[in-house]
Amino acid sequence: ATNSPLTHFKPSWIGTNIEKLKEFGYTHDIDGNEITNSEQIIELKMQDVIIPVDSGKYLVETCKYIDTELEKFYGKSKFYNVNNTDELLGHLVIGLAPHTSVGIVARIIGYTETHVCFGTPNWHSAKRRDADGDADSIMLLMDALLNFSRQFLSDKIGGLMDAPLLIQPLVLPHESQPQAHNLEVTKSFPLEF
Repeated sequence: ATNSPLTHFKPSWIGTNIEKLKEFGYTHDIDGNEITNSEQIIELKMQDVIIPVDSGKYLVETCKYIDTELEKFYGKSKFYNVNNTDELLGHLVIGLAPHTSVGIVARIIGYTETHVCFGTPNWHSAKRRDADGDADSIMLLMDALLNFSRQFLSDKIGGLMDAPLLIQPLVLPHESQPQAHNLEVTKSFPLEF
């Protein structure tokens, strides 16, 4: 999906109910009021993402595959046990930009009807993207941990790109590219502006 920076959202925009958002640590809006309705504006946490609903549907099917793999191939119990996109909320994914090899961990908190992956400017920057129309991939964290091996990669030039050779669990704002910090957050601009 195409990258797009987002710093704030309304629950009504992402289709996630208030109780679920509270489980994720979203308790107050930008004015410090307790969240009580889906039209309040809330600041997006640094490593939370809002993904396309179509991507969510695809990831649900991937969850089913991983659960089957765990049970039938490894003799382990299911990890995801999800049947729909709502049950996928709160699960971890990795964002990976083309031509890079470091996946950045994020948590799914909602969905959009657009073909855009919304995340904070710092999260996109950690993937080495500046959200100028770039499209990145997202994958389930368990998929990368379970099904990735350097042995699958080509030994030719470029063989190590586009693969999660490293997984960065935390975004460190001081390591973000400078343009990730070049933004304003304001409720309104003065008329003179």
